[in-house]
Amino acid sequence: AAAIPVGALFLYLALGQPVVLLASGAHGAPEAASSSGQPGQAEIEAMVGKLAARLESEPDNAQGWMMLGRSYAVLRRYPEAVRAYEQALKLMPQDASLMADFADTLATAAGGKLAGRPMELVRAALAVDPRQWKALALAGTDSFIRERYDEAVGFWEKARDAAPPESDVGKSLEGSIAEARRLAAGQGQKAGNGAA
Repeated sequence: AAAIPVGALFLYLALGQPVVLLASGAHGAPEAASSSGQPGQAEIEAMVGKLAARLESEPDNAQGWMMLGRSYAVLRRYPEAVRAYEQALKLMPQDASLMADFADTLATAAGGKLAGRPMELVRAALAVDPRQWKALALAGTDSFIRERYDEAVGFWEKARDAAPPESDVGKSLEGSIAEARRLAAGQGQKAGNGAA
């Protein structure tokens, strides 16, 4: 059951990421160039390579490192994404969006496991910005995995309300919220039966 919301959450990993705006497949992976003239994976890889090369001579370009981390994450090149995010975080230690993206990438690379550093980053992001939608969504997923369903609903509702209005995040979270509510009701019934 835990795979349902976790899967839904990581499907929107790529929201707001520069490479996906250029071309993305159904699961956030770049596709081949289409007849619309969108760049294919080879061109995207080349663009990311140019950004990485530029940052060698601009090591203090925090936004560049963050963009590189996001781009590598979309390409599923997680070790490179982690290195880029580490550089960005050194330069922007209080950026909640960066921390949430970094946590998301670490968890995705670990097969959806949020324990450890990903959740440390999530908590740090929420301390800086309690309405950071991706951090809220990840916190909800962590609560769901630990079977704290009411808590998961609370985080996911806040994430839905804080998500960018033009995105599909809110709709994506509705299914996860409904599933967590269903499981929370089941927990309540078991607790009631045990007390009887």
